[in-house]
Amino acid sequence: MGTFKSNKITNVPARQIHAGANVEVALYSGSASLSAGDIVQVTNIANGGRVVDVQIIANNLSASIGPTVSVGDGNDSGRFVATATVNATVVGRMNLVGGANYEYTADDTVDVLIAGPGGDPTAQPNIVAIITTVYDN
Repeated sequence: MGTFKSNKITNVPARQIHAGANVEVALYSGSASLSAGDIVQVTNIANGGRVVDVQIIANNLSASIGPTVSVGDGNDSGRFVATATVNATVVGRMNLVGGANYEYTADDTVDVLIAGPGGDPTAQPNIVAIITTVYDN
């Protein structure tokens, strides 16, 4: 089990970009396969952010079928997407009422948990995450 970071995760703390809707398109492109239990941090969420939509697209995560993934954060790995089988042609969407409009009370990251099966060791895995967050002020 490892933790990996998308192109949107940096050492800079999460911050509100502006009041209103903010859409982040994050890309994780790895050089090695992902296995069950691996976590990909896709974007930073600042204190006060409310996540209103999540979309996940993945490619090359499995040789035969797309693996199941969950989308959440450090406190609840399935806060937004309980379990979805995703691949290059199937999009995982927010599917939990409890995650819709969830407001963060501290800075955090939105994470993709690879629930299983493992990836294709010969393929370069790719995950695209589109996260829509609303900030009130």
